[in-house]
Amino acid sequence: MAPPPADVIYNRAPKATPEFWLAKLMAVTVGQSAFSLIAHDLGAGLTLTSAIVTIFLIFALIVQFRQKRYVPWIYRATVVLVSVTGTLVAGLVVKHLGYSLSFAITLFGLSLLVVISGWYITEKTLSTHQIVTTRREAYYWVAIFLTFALGASAGDQLIRDYGLGYLAAGTAYGLLIGVIAAGFRIGFIGGVPAFWLAYILTRPTGAFFEKWLSFPSKDGGLGLGAEPTSLGFFMVMAGLVIYMTSTHHGLEKAA
Repeated sequence: MAPPPADVIYNRAPKATPEFWLAKLMAVTVGQSAFSLIAHDLGAGLTLTSAIVTIFLIFALIVQFRQKRYVPWIYRATVVLVSVTGTLVAGLVVKHLGYSLSFAITLFGLSLLVVISGWYITEKTLSTHQIVTTRREAYYWVAIFLTFALGASAGDQLIRDYGLGYLAAGTAYGLLIGVIAAGFRIGFIGGVPAFWLAYILTRPTGAFFEKWLSFPSKDGGLGLGAEPTSLGFFMVMAGLVIYMTSTHHGLEKAA
């Protein structure tokens, strides 16, 4: 397929198609399983792995912000790294600083509201179809980071308070995403809240299914291990990225 015209202003974020959401789920699972593989299976440890992820995230964001349109492989690599970093920060608040999951959910939830409010006040829009300036893109990525931290905390609380297994918890969050999608389709939920609610919920959904597949049976999983799980999800995501790149799927002109 021919490259997109250079004289058109494109959105720097992808259009939220079904492929977008599938790739988002894959990004969560790839990030979580790869982090577990490096930190635990390969023995790098939490501190060293966190430092490595942070360095790669900074580099990925620099490359991402230099783009003037959505580039699938750059965008997806950045999402993977943001997902891991958001989870790490959520764990830092609860496990290392000693705050409760309820506190973490409140903290990240309010922070997300502040960022979205600042976005609307300064830009007069919250449309993810109009990410065409550096400031709007900065708001977009900070909001994404907070959705991962919030989703991680909310998911952990569901497991702790209700004692659900990974498969049941992942299914429960998947059903919530379905309800949001249905509400959007019939006009009950607006596009902006539907997008960000789904973005929050896809984090625990993907993470729970990754844990169900990779964790041993004694911990409620199938015992496939981190390596094959990470590789399988990576191959699916890579296939989606190749498809999106070759067809320009998800690329859209700024609304």
